[in-house]
Amino acid sequence: MHEQNLIKASDPANPDSELKITATGYQKLRDLKKQGRDSRLCFVAMWFSPEMNDVYENAIKPAIEFIEEGEKEPRFCSVKIDNVEHVNDINDEIIATIRRSRFMVCDLTGYRGGVYFEAGFAYGLGLDIIYTCRKDWIKPEFLKNIGNEEIKVLYDSKNKAIEVIKEGVHFDIEHRNRIEWEEDKLPEFKDKLEKRIKAVII
Repeated sequence: MHEQNLIKASDPANPDSELKITATGYQKLRDLKKQGRDSRLCFVAMWFSPEMNDVYENAIKPAIEFIEEGEKEPRFCSVKIDNVEHVNDINDEIIATIRRSRFMVCDLTGYRGGVYFEAGFAYGLGLDIIYTCRKDWIKPEFLKNIGNEEIKVLYDSKNKAIEVIKEGVHFDIEHRNRIEWEEDKLPEFKDKLEKRIKAVII
């Protein structure tokens, strides 16, 4: 960084000397924050489950790929990583695609660790993130058996008791504004998401 004039040491010969960022360094930071601002990509972080295919195809993707009046092409292009053909390590592909994106739609349904990782990475890059979640995944709840009785504890291979609970939105981001949706109201979800994108992204 010193050789590129991004930082300056008060005493270059002393490894413990005070470091200051230069004007060139500040410009570099500004440029890094601008990455993806001219992009048309929207990275979609969501649970890869057959039950989620319908919501992606009929609500999330069309909301992102809306066509403005007088235009022939969509304003943005939706990218869901399991729909991308590649020969790379999946994690490298995810990171590269998020870096190239203008914003992210992050659906918290299913309490998927990968989705939270992707949202955190996008947040660190300064990307705008629109959070969504199916209503039945917002709050934690105990699971039930076919007799409608709660199953609160199971035991692992070492006979250790494990609480069985369907996790809700993690407390670190439960305070974030999000669009809550229902499976039987996908047109309504699509409209809300499209309005949110037009209001905060464009």
